[in-house]
Amino acid sequence: MSKNEIDESIERTLAVIRQCYGEKISLSYLAEVAGLSSFHFCRVFQRQVGMTPIKFLSFVRMQRAKYLLESTTLSVAAITREVGYGSVTTFTTRFSAMFGIAPGQLRRQHVRNTQDMTSVAAGDAPEKLIGGQILNLGRVGAGVFQPSADHESRRSSRIEVERHAPSEQRRRQAGAGGGA
Repeated sequence: MSKNEIDESIERTLAVIRQCYGEKISLSYLAEVAGLSSFHFCRVFQRQVGMTPIKFLSFVRMQRAKYLLESTTLSVAAITREVGYGSVTTFTTRFSAMFGIAPGQLRRQHVRNTQDMTSVAAGDAPEKLIGGQILNLGRVGAGVFQPSADHESRRSSRIEVERHAPSEQRRRQAGAGGGA
């Protein structure tokens, strides 16, 4: 068998894995698609792809699961079935091992990040903690800062807090600001 035929045989198996990742796919079936013995198929696949066929199948499944977690509201159990796992526990264990985070945690983190990005895109200025108070500094619109209604009154209270700060804190602030 020539090198081109082997490359084409591996391409066929890659296509099968990408299309049928949610089904039960055996190593012997993939070797059959490639037209190679199971032993030879595993060696050739690993040499050309950089991982075993089963690891590649798991990789494709996990990438699809990550995409579904971030882009749908499907439950973790539904995603588990969608990507070809029969057990939520097995799926969660393998997902966590690959991404370093459990599927549910990834979804919650993605939702938080999306909400934060939406808030910033909508023009909300981040809140700042100054002198123990959280200040809403206003909104940014068309690149111009627009102070909130209570910005000026809180500004004077911030100055008051800074004036009465302990002397050590004032020295640190003066040193960091380059002042005396």
